[in-house]
Amino acid sequence: MADMVRFLDFGAAKVTETITRTPRGRAVIEVAIVGTFDGFEKGSSGDLQYYFTNALATSAERVVVLLARTTHYTELAPSLIERLRTIVRARGGDVVLAEPSPRVAAALRLLGESFTVSEEAALVQLDRVNVPVPLDEFLDWFREATERAWTSYSPRDPLDPRLFGPDWQPGTRWKNGLSEDEIGAVEERWRVRFPPDYRLFLRKLHTVDRPEKLGAFQGSERVVTTRPSFFDWQSDLEPLTNAFAVPLEGVLFDIENGLWPESWGPAPASLGERLSLARGFAAEAAPLIPVIGHRYLVGTPVEAGNPVLSFHQTDIIVYGRDLRTFLLTELSDLLGAEKIEDHSPAPARQVPFWGQFVE
Repeated sequence: MADMVRFLDFGAAKVTETITRTPRGRAVIEVAIVGTFDGFEKGSSGDLQYYFTNALATSAERVVVLLARTTHYTELAPSLIERLRTIVRARGGDVVLAEPSPRVAAALRLLGESFTVSEEAALVQLDRVNVPVPLDEFLDWFREATERAWTSYSPRDPLDPRLFGPDWQPGTRWKNGLSEDEIGAVEERWRVRFPPDYRLFLRKLHTVDRPEKLGAFQGSERVVTTRPSFFDWQSDLEPLTNAFAVPLEGVLFDIENGLWPESWGPAPASLGERLSLARGFAAEAAPLIPVIGHRYLVGTPVEAGNPVLSFHQTDIIVYGRDLRTFLLTELSDLLGAEKIEDHSPAPARQVPFWGQFVE
Protein backbone atom coordinates (compact mmCIF):
# COMPACT_ATOMS: atom_id res chain seq x y z
CA MET A 1 0.00 0.00 0.00
CA ALA A 2 1.30 3.46 -0.93
CA ASP A 3 0.48 6.51 1.19
CA MET A 4 0.41 10.09 -0.02
CA VAL A 5 0.13 13.20 2.14
CA ARG A 6 -0.98 16.58 0.76
CA PHE A 7 -1.10 19.99 2.46
CA LEU A 8 -3.68 22.40 1.04
CA ASP A 9 -3.79 26.07 2.04
CA PHE A 10 -7.07 27.93 1.60
CA GLY A 11 -6.15 31.08 3.48
CA ALA A 12 -7.82 30.98 6.87
CA ALA A 13 -8.42 27.26 6.43
CA LYS A 14 -5.81 24.56 5.98
CA VAL A 15 -6.43 20.95 4.99
CA THR A 16 -4.10 18.03 5.46
CA GLU A 17 -5.02 14.93 3.50
CA THR A 18 -3.64 11.39 3.49
CA ILE A 19 -4.54 8.85 0.85
CA THR A 20 -4.04 5.14 1.44
CA ARG A 21 -4.31 2.87 -1.58
CA THR A 22 -5.63 -0.60 -0.84
CA PRO A 23 -4.33 -3.69 -2.68
CA ARG A 24 -7.23 -3.43 -5.12
CA GLY A 25 -6.46 0.20 -5.92
CA ARG A 26 -9.31 1.75 -3.95
CA ALA A 27 -8.71 4.84 -1.85
CA VAL A 28 -9.25 5.56 1.82
CA ILE A 29 -8.90 9.31 2.33
CA GLU A 30 -8.42 10.93 5.72
CA VAL A 31 -8.90 14.69 5.92
CA ALA A 32 -8.09 17.02 8.80
CA ILE A 33 -9.42 20.58 8.70
CA VAL A 34 -7.97 23.39 10.80
CA GLY A 35 -8.68 27.09 10.78
CA THR A 36 -11.91 28.99 10.28
CA PHE A 37 -14.56 28.63 7.64
CA ASP A 38 -16.47 31.90 7.80
CA GLY A 39 -18.63 32.22 4.76
CA PHE A 40 -18.04 28.70 3.51
CA GLU A 41 -21.74 27.89 3.39
CA LYS A 42 -22.39 31.12 1.51
CA GLY A 43 -20.02 29.95 -1.21
CA SER A 44 -17.30 32.59 -0.68
CA SER A 45 -14.58 29.93 -0.23
CA GLY A 46 -14.98 28.70 -3.77
CA ASP A 47 -11.73 26.74 -4.01
CA LEU A 48 -12.35 24.93 -0.76
CA GLN A 49 -15.93 24.17 -1.73
CA TYR A 50 -14.73 22.74 -5.05
CA TYR A 51 -12.24 20.56 -3.23
CA PHE A 52 -14.87 19.02 -0.99
CA THR A 53 -17.51 18.53 -3.63
CA ASN A 54 -15.25 17.32 -6.44
CA ALA A 55 -11.55 16.62 -5.99
CA LEU A 56 -11.73 14.90 -2.62
CA ALA A 57 -14.43 12.32 -3.15
CA THR A 58 -14.06 11.28 -6.76
CA SER A 59 -11.81 8.30 -6.00
CA ALA A 60 -12.67 7.70 -2.36
CA GLU A 61 -14.15 4.57 -0.91
CA ARG A 62 -14.01 5.83 2.64
CA VAL A 63 -13.47 9.36 3.89
CA VAL A 64 -12.58 10.17 7.48
CA VAL A 65 -13.22 13.81 8.34
CA LEU A 66 -11.60 15.42 11.36
CA LEU A 67 -12.67 18.85 12.58
CA ALA A 68 -10.50 20.97 14.87
CA ARG A 69 -11.88 23.00 17.75
CA THR A 70 -10.95 26.12 15.82
CA THR A 71 -13.44 25.17 13.14
CA HIS A 72 -16.84 26.85 13.27
CA TYR A 73 -18.32 23.41 13.72
CA THR A 74 -21.96 24.32 14.24
CA GLU A 75 -22.01 26.44 11.08
CA LEU A 76 -19.97 24.19 8.84
CA ALA A 77 -20.25 20.56 9.80
CA PRO A 78 -23.89 19.54 9.25
CA SER A 79 -24.14 20.55 5.60
CA LEU A 80 -20.48 19.75 4.84
CA ILE A 81 -20.71 16.22 6.20
CA GLU A 82 -24.02 15.66 4.46
CA ARG A 83 -22.59 16.93 1.18
CA LEU A 84 -19.59 14.63 1.49
CA ARG A 85 -21.76 11.69 2.39
CA THR A 86 -23.98 12.24 -0.64
CA ILE A 87 -20.95 12.20 -2.94
CA VAL A 88 -19.12 9.31 -1.34
CA ARG A 89 -22.16 7.09 -0.72
CA ALA A 90 -22.96 7.33 -4.41
CA ARG A 91 -19.60 5.60 -4.89
CA GLY A 92 -20.28 2.99 -2.22
CA GLY A 93 -18.34 4.65 0.62
CA ASP A 94 -19.22 6.73 3.64
CA VAL A 95 -17.96 9.61 5.76
CA VAL A 96 -17.23 9.30 9.47
CA LEU A 97 -15.73 11.53 12.14
CA ALA A 98 -12.85 10.11 14.15
CA GLU A 99 -9.69 10.82 16.08
CA PRO A 100 -6.69 11.57 13.85
CA SER A 101 -4.45 8.70 12.86
CA PRO A 102 -0.73 8.95 13.74
CA ARG A 103 0.01 9.97 10.13
CA VAL A 104 -2.46 12.85 10.17
CA ALA A 105 -1.44 13.94 13.66
CA ALA A 106 2.19 14.10 12.50
CA ALA A 107 1.21 16.05 9.39
CA LEU A 108 -0.71 18.56 11.48
CA ARG A 109 2.29 19.05 13.74
CA LEU A 110 4.32 19.93 10.66
CA LEU A 111 1.78 22.67 9.99
CA GLY A 112 2.27 23.91 13.54
CA GLU A 113 -1.31 23.13 14.47
CA SER A 114 -2.45 21.51 17.69
CA PHE A 115 -5.41 19.31 16.91
CA THR A 116 -8.33 18.41 19.12
CA VAL A 117 -11.48 16.73 17.91
CA SER A 118 -14.56 18.68 18.87
CA GLU A 119 -17.04 17.30 21.38
CA GLU A 120 -19.62 17.00 18.63
CA ALA A 121 -17.26 14.85 16.57
CA ALA A 122 -16.52 12.66 19.56
CA LEU A 123 -20.21 11.77 19.77
CA VAL A 124 -20.03 9.84 16.52
CA GLN A 125 -16.74 8.03 17.02
CA LEU A 126 -18.58 4.75 17.50
CA ASP A 127 -19.20 4.87 13.73
CA ARG A 128 -15.51 5.11 12.86
CA VAL A 129 -15.16 1.53 11.61
CA ASN A 130 -18.30 1.92 9.52
CA VAL A 131 -19.11 -1.80 9.74
CA PRO A 132 -22.12 -2.97 11.77
CA VAL A 133 -21.36 -5.04 14.85
CA PRO A 134 -24.62 -7.02 15.39
CA LEU A 135 -24.30 -10.09 13.20
CA ASP A 136 -27.66 -9.80 11.44
CA GLU A 137 -26.94 -6.19 10.47
CA PHE A 138 -23.34 -7.08 9.58
CA LEU A 139 -24.47 -9.84 7.19
CA ASP A 140 -26.83 -7.43 5.42
CA TRP A 141 -23.96 -4.95 5.08
CA PHE A 142 -21.62 -7.74 3.96
CA ARG A 143 -24.00 -8.82 1.19
CA GLU A 144 -24.33 -5.26 -0.11
CA ALA A 145 -20.61 -4.48 0.13
CA THR A 146 -19.43 -7.68 -1.56
CA GLU A 147 -21.99 -7.56 -4.37
CA ARG A 148 -21.09 -3.93 -5.04
CA ALA A 149 -17.41 -4.89 -5.22
CA TRP A 150 -18.09 -7.89 -7.47
CA THR A 151 -20.07 -5.70 -9.90
CA SER A 152 -16.94 -3.83 -10.97
CA TYR A 153 -14.40 -6.51 -10.10
CA SER A 154 -11.37 -7.00 -12.36
CA PRO A 155 -10.16 -10.59 -12.02
CA ARG A 156 -6.57 -11.75 -12.37
CA ASP A 157 -5.55 -13.74 -15.42
CA PRO A 158 -5.82 -17.38 -14.25
CA LEU A 159 -3.39 -18.46 -16.99
CA ASP A 160 -0.61 -16.24 -15.64
CA PRO A 161 1.90 -18.78 -14.24
CA ARG A 162 3.09 -16.25 -11.65
CA LEU A 163 -0.33 -16.24 -9.97
CA PHE A 164 -1.77 -18.94 -7.77
CA GLY A 165 -5.00 -19.42 -5.91
CA PRO A 166 -8.65 -18.90 -6.80
CA ASP A 167 -10.24 -15.63 -7.81
CA TRP A 168 -13.77 -14.25 -7.93
CA GLN A 169 -15.78 -13.86 -11.10
CA PRO A 170 -17.17 -10.40 -11.94
CA GLY A 171 -20.86 -10.06 -11.24
CA THR A 172 -20.91 -12.69 -8.47
CA ARG A 173 -23.98 -12.44 -6.25
CA TRP A 174 -25.25 -14.21 -3.18
CA LYS A 175 -28.01 -16.74 -3.61
CA ASN A 176 -31.05 -16.71 -1.40
CA GLY A 177 -30.43 -18.17 2.04
CA LEU A 178 -31.80 -21.42 3.41
CA SER A 179 -34.96 -21.82 5.44
CA GLU A 180 -34.86 -23.34 8.92
CA ASP A 181 -36.34 -26.56 7.51
CA GLU A 182 -33.65 -26.67 4.83
CA ILE A 183 -30.93 -26.07 7.41
CA GLY A 184 -32.35 -28.88 9.52
CA ALA A 185 -32.28 -31.23 6.52
CA VAL A 186 -28.66 -30.27 5.83
CA GLU A 187 -27.70 -30.96 9.45
CA GLU A 188 -29.36 -34.36 9.30
CA ARG A 189 -27.74 -35.28 5.99
CA TRP A 190 -24.23 -34.30 7.06
CA ARG A 191 -24.63 -35.23 10.74
CA VAL A 192 -23.58 -31.80 11.96
CA ARG A 193 -25.03 -29.14 14.21
CA PHE A 194 -24.48 -25.57 13.13
CA PRO A 195 -23.73 -22.89 15.76
CA PRO A 196 -26.26 -20.04 15.77
CA ASP A 197 -23.96 -17.51 14.02
CA TYR A 198 -23.36 -19.88 11.11
CA ARG A 199 -27.08 -20.75 10.98
CA LEU A 200 -27.76 -17.03 10.56
CA PHE A 201 -25.12 -16.87 7.81
CA LEU A 202 -26.88 -19.76 6.02
CA ARG A 203 -30.29 -18.10 6.37
CA LYS A 204 -29.11 -14.76 5.01
CA LEU A 205 -26.34 -15.66 2.52
CA HIS A 206 -25.43 -19.36 2.29
CA THR A 207 -23.48 -19.34 -1.00
CA VAL A 208 -22.85 -17.43 -4.22
CA ASP A 209 -24.12 -17.99 -7.74
CA ARG A 210 -20.84 -18.86 -9.46
CA PRO A 211 -17.60 -20.65 -8.58
CA GLU A 212 -14.15 -19.18 -8.24
CA LYS A 213 -11.71 -19.52 -11.13
CA LEU A 214 -8.11 -20.57 -10.87
CA GLY A 215 -5.26 -21.75 -13.03
CA ALA A 216 -3.93 -25.29 -12.76
CA PHE A 217 -1.35 -27.32 -14.60
CA GLN A 218 -2.33 -30.35 -16.64
CA GLY A 219 1.05 -31.80 -17.42
CA SER A 220 3.03 -28.87 -18.75
CA GLU A 221 -0.05 -26.92 -19.85
CA ARG A 222 -1.79 -24.39 -17.62
CA VAL A 223 -5.59 -24.47 -17.90
CA VAL A 224 -8.50 -22.63 -16.30
CA THR A 225 -10.57 -24.58 -13.81
CA THR A 226 -13.12 -23.75 -11.11
CA ARG A 227 -13.86 -24.62 -7.51
CA PRO A 228 -16.69 -23.78 -5.11
CA SER A 229 -16.26 -20.66 -3.03
CA PHE A 230 -18.62 -20.63 -0.04
CA PHE A 231 -19.90 -24.19 0.04
CA ASP A 232 -23.42 -24.87 -1.21
CA TRP A 233 -24.75 -27.35 1.33
CA GLN A 234 -27.46 -28.56 -1.04
CA SER A 235 -25.46 -29.19 -4.21
CA ASP A 236 -21.70 -29.31 -3.46
CA LEU A 237 -21.94 -32.93 -2.38
CA GLU A 238 -18.56 -34.17 -3.59
CA PRO A 239 -16.62 -31.02 -2.61
CA LEU A 240 -18.15 -31.13 0.88
CA THR A 241 -17.40 -34.84 1.26
CA ASN A 242 -13.78 -34.10 0.39
CA ALA A 243 -13.70 -31.05 2.66
CA PHE A 244 -14.84 -33.05 5.68
CA ALA A 245 -12.05 -35.57 5.04
CA VAL A 246 -9.20 -33.12 4.42
CA PRO A 247 -8.22 -32.12 8.01
CA LEU A 248 -7.68 -35.68 9.25
CA GLU A 249 -6.05 -36.72 5.97
CA GLY A 250 -3.57 -33.88 6.45
CA VAL A 251 -2.65 -35.06 9.95
CA LEU A 252 -2.20 -38.64 8.75
CA PHE A 253 -0.04 -37.45 5.85
CA ASP A 254 2.29 -35.66 8.26
CA ILE A 255 2.46 -38.76 10.47
CA GLU A 256 3.45 -40.81 7.43
CA ASN A 257 6.27 -38.31 6.95
CA GLY A 258 7.63 -38.48 10.48
CA LEU A 259 5.35 -36.34 12.68
CA TRP A 260 4.59 -37.68 16.16
CA PRO A 261 3.56 -35.22 18.90
CA GLU A 262 5.32 -35.82 22.24
CA SER A 263 1.98 -35.56 24.04
CA TRP A 264 0.91 -38.80 22.37
CA GLY A 265 3.63 -40.79 24.13
CA PRO A 266 6.22 -43.06 22.52
CA ALA A 267 5.66 -43.62 18.81
CA PRO A 268 4.85 -47.24 17.83
CA ALA A 269 7.41 -48.90 15.63
CA SER A 270 5.13 -49.57 12.68
CA LEU A 271 3.46 -46.89 10.55
CA GLY A 272 0.19 -48.82 10.64
CA GLU A 273 0.09 -48.66 14.44
CA ARG A 274 0.95 -44.95 14.42
CA LEU A 275 -1.86 -44.19 11.98
CA SER A 276 -4.30 -46.32 13.97
CA LEU A 277 -3.45 -44.51 17.20
CA ALA A 278 -3.77 -41.14 15.47
CA ARG A 279 -7.24 -42.04 14.24
CA GLY A 280 -8.15 -42.98 17.79
CA PHE A 281 -6.99 -39.61 19.12
CA ALA A 282 -8.89 -37.90 16.31
CA ALA A 283 -12.11 -39.59 17.39
CA GLU A 284 -12.20 -37.01 20.21
CA ALA A 285 -11.66 -34.10 17.82
CA ALA A 286 -13.99 -31.10 17.78
CA PRO A 287 -16.24 -31.19 14.71
CA LEU A 288 -15.23 -28.86 11.89
CA ILE A 289 -17.67 -27.11 9.56
CA PRO A 290 -16.32 -26.35 6.05
CA VAL A 291 -16.98 -22.72 5.14
CA ILE A 292 -14.83 -21.95 2.09
CA GLY A 293 -11.69 -23.58 0.70
CA HIS A 294 -9.62 -24.91 3.60
CA ARG A 295 -11.22 -22.63 6.21
CA TYR A 296 -13.31 -24.36 8.88
CA LEU A 297 -15.55 -23.10 11.65
CA VAL A 298 -15.08 -25.01 14.90
CA GLY A 299 -18.40 -26.73 15.60
CA THR A 300 -18.30 -26.96 19.39
CA PRO A 301 -19.60 -25.63 21.63
CA VAL A 302 -22.79 -25.18 19.62
CA GLU A 303 -22.90 -21.45 20.27
CA ALA A 304 -21.86 -18.26 18.54
CA GLY A 305 -18.27 -17.07 18.66
CA ASN A 306 -16.21 -20.14 17.75
CA PRO A 307 -12.98 -19.50 15.82
CA VAL A 308 -12.40 -20.19 12.13
CA LEU A 309 -9.25 -22.24 11.44
CA SER A 310 -7.21 -22.50 8.25
CA PHE A 311 -5.77 -25.96 7.54
CA HIS A 312 -2.77 -27.11 5.59
CA GLN A 313 -2.05 -30.55 7.02
CA THR A 314 -0.89 -29.88 10.62
CA ASP A 315 -0.07 -26.27 9.77
CA ILE A 316 -3.20 -24.83 11.39
CA ILE A 317 -3.70 -21.15 12.08
CA VAL A 318 -6.55 -19.04 13.43
CA TYR A 319 -8.07 -17.13 10.51
CA GLY A 320 -10.73 -15.35 12.55
CA ARG A 321 -11.58 -15.28 16.23
CA ASP A 322 -15.22 -15.65 15.18
CA LEU A 323 -17.27 -15.87 11.99
CA ARG A 324 -17.69 -12.10 11.56
CA THR A 325 -13.96 -11.44 11.92
CA PHE A 326 -13.19 -14.27 9.52
CA LEU A 327 -15.48 -12.89 6.80
CA LEU A 328 -13.86 -9.46 7.04
CA THR A 329 -10.39 -11.06 6.89
CA GLU A 330 -11.15 -13.51 4.07
CA LEU A 331 -12.61 -10.83 1.80
CA SER A 332 -10.47 -7.89 2.93
CA ASP A 333 -8.85 -7.44 -0.49
CA LEU A 334 -12.21 -7.51 -2.25
CA LEU A 335 -13.65 -4.94 0.16
CA GLY A 336 -10.56 -2.74 0.06
CA ALA A 337 -10.16 -3.08 3.82
CA GLU A 338 -7.23 -3.86 6.05
CA LYS A 339 -7.08 -7.37 7.44
CA ILE A 340 -8.06 -7.62 11.09
CA GLU A 341 -4.90 -8.74 12.84
CA ASP A 342 -6.56 -10.54 15.75
CA HIS A 343 -5.60 -14.16 15.23
CA SER A 344 -4.50 -15.07 18.75
CA PRO A 345 -3.94 -18.82 18.90
CA ALA A 346 -4.46 -19.12 22.67
CA PRO A 347 -8.24 -19.85 22.72
CA ALA A 348 -8.01 -22.15 19.67
CA ARG A 349 -5.36 -24.28 21.41
CA GLN A 350 -8.14 -25.49 23.69
CA VAL A 351 -10.06 -26.96 20.74
CA PRO A 352 -10.08 -30.76 21.20
CA PHE A 353 -7.42 -32.52 19.08
CA TRP A 354 -6.95 -29.75 16.46
CA GLY A 355 -5.83 -27.22 19.06
CA GLN A 356 -2.52 -28.98 19.65
CA PHE A 357 -1.44 -28.11 16.11
CA VAL A 358 -2.51 -24.44 16.15
CA GLU A 359 0.42 -22.08 15.72
